Amino acid sequence: MMKYKKEHLVSVILFAMTGFLLIHPLSIQAQKDGLNNQVVIEKEAQITVIQAEKEKFTPQIVEREVPTLKLQYEVPSRLIVSTYSPTQLKPVGTGKEDPIKSHNSYISIAMGSLLSPQVDLAYNDIQKKKFTYGLHYHFLMAQGKLENQKMNEHIGGIYADFSASKQFKIGFNTDFNHNTHHFYGYDHQAESYTAANIRQTVNCFSGKIYITNPERNKAKFDYKQDIGCYYMFNRSKINEYSINGNTNFLKQFKTKHFLHLGFNFDINQLNYPVPSDSVLKRNIFKPSLDYTFDDDDWQVKGGLGLGFDNGVCYLLPAAGVEKRLYKHLLIFYAKWDRQYQKNSYYSTVSENPFIHDHIELKNTRVENRSVGLKGSIKNFDYDIKFTNQVVWNLPLYINDSTDMKRFYVLYDKSAQLFQVQLEAGYTLHQHLRFDLLTNYTSYNLSSQPYAWHLPAFKLNFRTTYRWKDKLGIWGDINSLAGANARRQNGDAQSIKGMVDINLGASYQFHKYFSVFCSLNNIAHMKYEYWYQYPGFGFNATAGLKFSY
Repeated sequence: MMKYKKEHLVSVILFAMTGFLLIHPLSIQAQKDGLNNQVVIEKEAQITVIQAEKEKFTPQIVEREVPTLKLQYEVPSRLIVSTYSPTQLKPVGTGKEDPIKSHNSYISIAMGSLLSPQVDLAYNDIQKKKFTYGLHYHFLMAQGKLENQKMNEHIGGIYADFSASKQFKIGFNTDFNHNTHHFYGYDHQAESYTAANIRQTVNCFSGKIYITNPERNKAKFDYKQDIGCYYMFNRSKINEYSINGNTNFLKQFKTKHFLHLGFNFDINQLNYPVPSDSVLKRNIFKPSLDYTFDDDDWQVKGGLGLGFDNGVCYLLPAAGVEKRLYKHLLIFYAKWDRQYQKNSYYSTVSENPFIHDHIELKNTRVENRSVGLKGSIKNFDYDIKFTNQVVWNLPLYINDSTDMKRFYVLYDKSAQLFQVQLEAGYTLHQHLRFDLLTNYTSYNLSSQPYAWHLPAFKLNFRTTYRWKDKLGIWGDINSLAGANARRQNGDAQSIKGMVDINLGASYQFHKYFSVFCSLNNIAHMKYEYWYQYPGFGFNATAGLKFSY
């Protein structure tokens, strides 16, 4: 059983909303799910509803409706999105029972062969039309066969929202995240460490409050405003806070014309204990204005945003077109935009928990140019996309040559990325579903010889079977290849590719009870996403779930 020193903190998050601030476009994000590493597909924007929905690895190109007011806005956590969870530091899967529909509230307890207990619980009160609230909590611990190859995570939060009328809704959520990892990437035959000397713990408290109009109004005007913040601190006494907000107005004219006005801000400060009073302040402000024409045949979008960062202004234009060539079977689309992303200490340590305490932080600019074809034929849907990206300050990771257990961040000044991507899905008799996502990326860098730790090839294949909402069976294959790391002498080291195969099942044997099990990394591949950090290998998990 793992032992770790408990950190104590009392953190108070205060929210104040002044004035009548309006609308934030929701984002579609590729989430990382530490429980099951499922892939989240980001779909092309469509003006259909005010809240964009996330789809878990079920790419569907649906018939576009006659335009109704809708806004979609991306705020990616990382502009160079990895479709496969990069942090392979925990068991790949731990009890995925998603083929069975979940109840509003549940408690799930599981145990894995890697000394990996897991607890998940959620309570959601959605019976009342005007007021809803809920909470969630997740705990996972795992220990591999190597010395100090162990981790644990606690994730939890609460939320509530209240609809005062059809035109006003207010809500909030608060969350906490506690993660502990150990720097076990050393020569275990020549070196040995006590866990306390190589442990890293990262804690983050976050919250958000928002207002919006829950239903469509006669003026065809939508708004949403949110104000949020987070406070992060780690075992090395580094702390970082952010206060951020998103304001949006969306107005529909006649039937096919949409005008969107937005504003985003992020006030960030990073504090180091050594040297004394070492502070890094970075504030970003981004206003934007765009227009969209959308009918049953064409969708055309154009707009301009500005990014202000420490007295420097960046132009952030956006343009896109979508044309239905043949019904919903063949749709052509093209997109061009520029985005500006803040790389914070918390976003960096969330991606790579083995980074040094003191790292260089630079913000990233990306220019995206993409063209593709998508469509759906009965039970089959597809999306083929070709993308060219120009990335200024592309973040890359290298091992510290004096301490290979830790990583530094390097930035390539101007990188060209060429990518071809295929998404496809097929449903058979409403019970059996197949989904595929694969892409290949070519990196042309200006200041680095290799795109350190970025794989060139990614593949995710998943199949699910459902029977009478009682039996669920799933299997997936995840593959990565083509990544490189930098050795201690400065030479490049190819990271061996991997194929990760997982199987699982769940069965609802009672109105309130179900059992589930999973076999993860069946091939027992101890692959390394981060150089010198082998994965946990094979893991079998079984558990019981109570739902109501």
